Amino acid sequence: MSHPAEFDPLCEGLFADNAAIIAAGLDPERPSVGEFSPGKFLFYAGRLNEIHGEPGTGKSNIGAVASILTLAKDQQVLCIDPEDSATSAIRRLVSFGCSHDVIIKGFRHTGCPTSEDYSRLHAWAERNKPALVLVDGLAEALAADGLSEDKPDEFLKYCRDRLQPFTAAGAAVLLADHVVKSTESRGRWSRGTGAKMGRYDGVSYSVELGKGYSPSVPGFVRLRISKDRNGGIGVIGQEVAEIHFEPKGEGTTSVKVKEARCAQEGRFIPTAIMEKVSRRLETFPDSSTRDLRGLGKSQFVDDAISELVQRGHLEVSKATAGKRSSYRLISSYRQEAEDDE
Repeated sequence: MSHPAEFDPLCEGLFADNAAIIAAGLDPERPSVGEFSPGKFLFYAGRLNEIHGEPGTGKSNIGAVASILTLAKDQQVLCIDPEDSATSAIRRLVSFGCSHDVIIKGFRHTGCPTSEDYSRLHAWAERNKPALVLVDGLAEALAADGLSEDKPDEFLKYCRDRLQPFTAAGAAVLLADHVVKSTESRGRWSRGTGAKMGRYDGVSYSVELGKGYSPSVPGFVRLRISKDRNGGIGVIGQEVAEIHFEPKGEGTTSVKVKEARCAQEGRFIPTAIMEKVSRRLETFPDSSTRDLRGLGKSQFVDDAISELVQRGHLEVSKATAGKRSSYRLISSYRQEAEDDE
């Protein structure tokens, strides 16, 4: 027969209150910030969320879109932006259709906070409960704090000291980061220490350029899941949304966020080459990109490898002295099985 644990004054305040947690409800955790379609959200409140992609894919634009989606719900947004000025950030919001009144009421921008500034920002967040805290330029934010993105202990210190107070206040923290230059060793994560992916307890998206765009040329980007710790959005490799940018003249751009399944019809995915790559690695483990390119047109093979990595079928082993990057098969891919799902 079990007995309730006796109160031990030496442990007062040490353990979580199980009864209070259970009484509050144990429903599955779902994203609740950045509603882009009725009932569809991009980010988790009270969690570290992240986007990463190559230069030119528009990570700052995605941060602006996330801000607009949040402001549209009459919620507060805090932007920590060591890369750019408040004027540029606000100009981008206005060009995407956000009204002056909404920006003045709900958008807060700061550049490179000092230690004292962070303490003040944490106190502000506790009082005002922003729904979104955007860090636009993670590497620069770390460097401004005298820390390195390549050192696990320094990255984790930044998360603990600078970011955790925001998540504790209930905000969805969104970090914008870069990827390594080499597509062979990139995998599905951002550059720097591997502690980054392990620490993100919300969702992490890779940003993929669907069609190049500019202030005068329409185009779009895709958000694909690299990690969803809570499983409330989807699985690794799943495309969640497409963000379309359509210039309208006079410095304005129409922005539309669409569910990926509704918008990606006609996109070519080299499923036949993907199966060939999978079968090759089943027979010849640790094949390099050069080895695999013999399976078809180089661009199609590269696209197939990227797709398999993003979907979690392949793992990249980084290059070492005298040895190229290679790929290890995590799970086999079959075109027919994919079509049946």
